[in-house]
Formats: sequence, structure tokens, C-alpha cells
Amino acid sequence: MQKLAEICVRRPVFATMLILSITVVGLFSFRSLGVDSGFEIICRRSRLRCRQAGRVAAGDRNRNPDKVEGAVNTISGIDELRLNFGRRRSQVFVSFVLEKNADVAASEVRNKVD
Repeated sequence: MQKLAEICVRRPVFATMLILSITVVGLFSFRSLGVDSGFEIICRRSRLRCRQAGRVAAGDRNRNPDKVEGAVNTISGIDELRLNFGRRRSQVFVSFVLEKNADVAASEVRNKVD
């Protein structure tokens, strides 16, 4: 290393050309570097909306989501199952484990709700 320092001090043009050549090789290498642009992200969730016509009393829960929850609850691979109630509508959220195929999970939910 000491010899390289001596050469660079005595010949500054050589040092500049050495640094410039290393930079150019690095830029060309960086451009040809194969990088994956991103991961395939698949959302493993389903949301089911249940609407009820007419007015629902404040203490009375809509029975449609309970039926949907009971049917969907039998599917294997469920990580989380939540219900949200509103005035005229309610929602059932189903989250699956990552090992579950998203297409299979969606078709199972569709079949159970039908």
C-alpha cells in the first residue's frame, strides 16, 4: 500500500486515471446488475358486506352476518374473523394464514356464502 501511495503522489495523473477507471467500471457494473423489482404481495383477506333493507333497532343485531360468519367459520386456514355492524349494513372480515392459496381461499368463501 505504501508503494501505491508513493506512485500516486509522484504521478497525480496516474492516480486520477486509476480512480476514473474504477468509477467507470463500477457504473457499468451497476447498470448491468440484475435486481428484482419487488415482491409479489398477495392480500389474504376477504371482506363480505351484508345489507339489510329497512331500519334495524339499536339493540337488535343483523342476523345475516351471523349466518355468514357461521358458514365461513368452517373454512380451514382462517387466521382472523371479525364482524363490524353498522346501521343498515354489516361487514365480515376474513384473514387467512400465509400458507393458504389466495385463489382457493376466495373460492371457498364464495362457495360457503352461496
